[in-house]
Amino acid sequence: EVLYEMHEAVGVIHKFCVRGACEKWETALPLKEIAEILADLPPYLKSEGGWLSADPSNLTVQTPANENQVTDSNAAREDLAKQAERCRQDGLGLWGGKMGASPHNPKNTEPAGPETFDTHTLDVLALLCTAVKILYVGGAVARAARVAALVEPVRRRSNKPLHQTLIRNEVAYFCCARQMMEEHPVTWESSQARRAPVYLCGDSHCLTGAWRTLHLRQEPRFLCPLLSTGLKAWHLRPASLFYPKVQFFNSIAGLPKGSQVVMAFGEIDCREGMLVSVNRDKYEDLEEGMKVTIDIYIDVILQLIRMNEFEIFVHPIAPVLDETRNVVKKYNALLKNAVLKASKIVEGKLHWLEFFQALLSHDQVSLRADLVLDGTHMSPGYIKDFDVAISCIP
Repeated sequence: EVLYEMHEAVGVIHKFCVRGACEKWETALPLKEIAEILADLPPYLKSEGGWLSADPSNLTVQTPANENQVTDSNAAREDLAKQAERCRQDGLGLWGGKMGASPHNPKNTEPAGPETFDTHTLDVLALLCTAVKILYVGGAVARAARVAALVEPVRRRSNKPLHQTLIRNEVAYFCCARQMMEEHPVTWESSQARRAPVYLCGDSHCLTGAWRTLHLRQEPRFLCPLLSTGLKAWHLRPASLFYPKVQFFNSIAGLPKGSQVVMAFGEIDCREGMLVSVNRDKYEDLEEGMKVTIDIYIDVILQLIRMNEFEIFVHPIAPVLDETRNVVKKYNALLKNAVLKASKIVEGKLHWLEFFQALLSHDQVSLRADLVLDGTHMSPGYIKDFDVAISCIP
């Protein structure tokens, strides 16, 4: 995954499931059925939009591609609907504990299941949650939905909230991807394969924009996500060797020269990095910390434009968390100024996407109510505002 060898990563998980099924491991997870779903996955070609058009599973159902929605296969959709209804009957969503409240579960409570998972079960569950993440980000959305429908009943049987275990990150991504597929499915048909992708580079926030349609210079395009798990702008500094930075550069390696790329990073800096650094007296104040990370971010963006001839669009940071919204507002203001200043150096190649204010409530205090998703990410409904902003760029 860090190397962004998506096909190989799924291949390893497939072999693991085959081995477990053949050796009849004692596990509640249906390894044989999951192995069958993962088999015969075509090569992943990021320059062509990943698996979205290459995987025939995504084309099982043909529907008009309107309203920014990828169609799963009949089996996957039925499984998701059944699981979703069972969750709703129990007053639950599909986000799992840590991820936040929902209209069905406003207090974000999930009753304990009947089982205590041992270390082996947790490890297997983490691997399969990662498979769902890779499949969804890679564009094999129908397969991701089918695997998620098999994994979810097992996840809910844990008597310990999984966000309190060592597999919390894997489960968080799984829950976000599953909620997207159940509540905000994307539609896809073969005619869309002719559209060129706009690459959406980001941390977990790129999941909500993945595979949605927007318009650039009056042409319909789709957003192809390039995920860098846990990446902060701070990680992009030259001295850093941290794996999210490695994943970031591997994710964009091989993109055609002149690609159009959206950069969506900085939320994790606002949530934890800078505040901790100020408390440790690394910076005199929060604004100094913001400027340091923004300078690092802009330097990398300019480097990518010069080396790869990319056209880059900088996405504002999502104002989802109540605790950090004021930090995000200040950071976005400074980031916007830095982008506009740097855009004069690479004329026509760098743009600020002006839609941050549209994400906020009328009083500018909270996230717009219709954009609430899981307490951490915005609903894909925000793509309408994204589309307006990018459509205005000449």
